[in-house]
Amino acid sequence: TLPKHTPSCEHVLVECPFKNCPAQIKRQLLNAHQSSCDFRGVECEHCGAPGQHNAIKEHLERCMQAPVACPHQCGEERIARCDLAAHFQ
Repeated sequence: TLPKHTPSCEHVLVECPFKNCPAQIKRQLLNAHQSSCDFRGVECEHCGAPGQHNAIKEHLERCMQAPVACPHQCGEERIARCDLAAHFQ
């Protein structure tokens, strides 16, 4: 019967479970969508802060643990942003 079939039907539209994602996808495609969804949860590879995939680039621009090149062009390419002041001394 239809009421018994609908909850498991692979062709029914379901909402993405990630916060703020507006996508509605066929159930059979949900796993593929979740693995590439811009709203999926990720952690910063440098400081471990949680966030959404679509916001990680902005986070990395201010993450204090992210490596940056010395702005004085001394040749150091991977200094943690939080260590820049010490590097200048």
